[in-house]
Amino acid sequence: MTSLASDTGSSGTPAIIRSSVGDQDTHHSKDRMNVEPRNTQTTSKTLADRPDTSSADPEDPPNHSSSTPATDTQTQCIRLSRTRQVLVIVTMSMISMLDAICGQALNISMPTIQEELNMNESDLQWLQTAFHLAVGSLLVFFGKVADNFGRKRLLLLGIMIFGGFQLIGGFMSNGAALITTRALSGVGLAMCAPSATGILAEYFTGKARSIAFTCFGMGIAIGGASGILIGGLFVSYVRYTWRSIMFFLSGLSLLILIMIIVFVPWDHSHAEDRRMDWVGVTLLAGGLAMFLFAITDAQNAPDGRKTPYIIAILLLGILSVTTFFFWEHHIANKTSRPPLMRPASWTRAHGRLSALYFTSSLGNLGYIDALYNATLYFQQLQETGSTGAMLRYLPIEISGIICYVLVALVIHKVPAYWLMLLGLLACGFANMCFALSEEVRTTGNYHFMGCGSQLWEWHLFQSMLRLGISVGLSLMAIINTSVKNKNLGKGKDETESLLRGLQSGFWLSAAACWLGVFVVATALKGLGTVGKDESQSSEASNSPENDKGKDQGNSKKSKREGGC
Repeated sequence: MTSLASDTGSSGTPAIIRSSVGDQDTHHSKDRMNVEPRNTQTTSKTLADRPDTSSADPEDPPNHSSSTPATDTQTQCIRLSRTRQVLVIVTMSMISMLDAICGQALNISMPTIQEELNMNESDLQWLQTAFHLAVGSLLVFFGKVADNFGRKRLLLLGIMIFGGFQLIGGFMSNGAALITTRALSGVGLAMCAPSATGILAEYFTGKARSIAFTCFGMGIAIGGASGILIGGLFVSYVRYTWRSIMFFLSGLSLLILIMIIVFVPWDHSHAEDRRMDWVGVTLLAGGLAMFLFAITDAQNAPDGRKTPYIIAILLLGILSVTTFFFWEHHIANKTSRPPLMRPASWTRAHGRLSALYFTSSLGNLGYIDALYNATLYFQQLQETGSTGAMLRYLPIEISGIICYVLVALVIHKVPAYWLMLLGLLACGFANMCFALSEEVRTTGNYHFMGCGSQLWEWHLFQSMLRLGISVGLSLMAIINTSVKNKNLGKGKDETESLLRGLQSGFWLSAAACWLGVFVVATALKGLGTVGKDESQSSEASNSPENDKGKDQGNSKKSKREGGC
């Protein structure tokens, strides 16, 4: 698979995925890099231990005037000082924090947006679905673009698009226009995600890389807590309520833009073949959009799911996504062009990597989608208002921050298998508690949503996470509305019908977590300790018995990690 947000290929492989494929798939790493490695005499050291040579004008854009395109293997890595590395980590972590603030702050304001713009419930979920669908379907594509033209360039463009459409969205006066700006801001984030993780993978190796990605992931928890506070306070006390949230996000994007310009070094192309798979990205993005539109809009169609245009769009969506996989197989095996998604990526390590992808989608469906459902539960059913919902959400993010700190301490000691099981079990149990709740009015209870589900989010491919959210939100909207209308048809009042609909949504999230537990227990049993292979390789390369083969070992390690 080409470069993803969770840094495969030239962006480096996520630690948990390196642990999952392990020694069963070492031949793939050899096939990925068939060029001479860069200077490997310092490969076993982290960049934090190296002298600072960043004074050689790293801020100047690279010169592409030479006839031979500069690739990642043809240029020396820029060595950053410890201070500069910290600033790079902070900048990249602020991008993940921006993403979380955006999701949680608008999540709190959903009922306010629904009332002000007169949106129905099936349309309301598109504010989140459109955003995550744009990120998930385009993220693989922009990973390739980042490799082709430079990560910093795409990162700058992405943050400008994200911030610009957040600003424009604050002036929208109808639901369709706001959904459009949300989708376009998702395009901007799809540019940022693979660029940010690729930058971290490029300038950090070994345990330093694990720490960098842990900080990047912690930005999600910190951003989530900040987003809850911003959403609750802005909706309750700021004049323009949800619009002020979007203006704030636009301003924060400008700050991050400045930090990227100042702290992140310019880079060259990281790809030898710059040809793009335009057909593949069109089939994937278009097919997913048609599929999700058909299953969600069926509720508003004249004859429901039997409406002719709903059936036609649904079939076109399924056909488009199916054709995408056949097309990628053709590109990979019958042509010399680089595919958007290598089919072999789904069969690596005897299918364990596919199980990891699937589990990632289930985990986000069980966690992120449940937060959307909880917003409606608190504000529409329990009538807590935005401030009350904010207070009830805070334990979720506090537990998430604690979990990120704990995982940074144990990630090299506790097998990833147990971390994933713990996260899915905790999240599933929390959803079950919501689903069993019969409280119609608030009793002052505060809920902890499975913080463990955040333990491994940053390890997994962001595209699968986003698609899990998009599909889950669509399914949740269908189930909620169907159950609610069914209870109304039985003569039950509006409040009880709403409660039954929301409970069904929580059961969906709980079921996703339980299914994830089953997949992990059966397909990922024995998943090793993150970073174990790297540490063993380092020890072996430093032993006296292997002095003669040290250069060769370091070369292999450099290829596997993708670092300097």
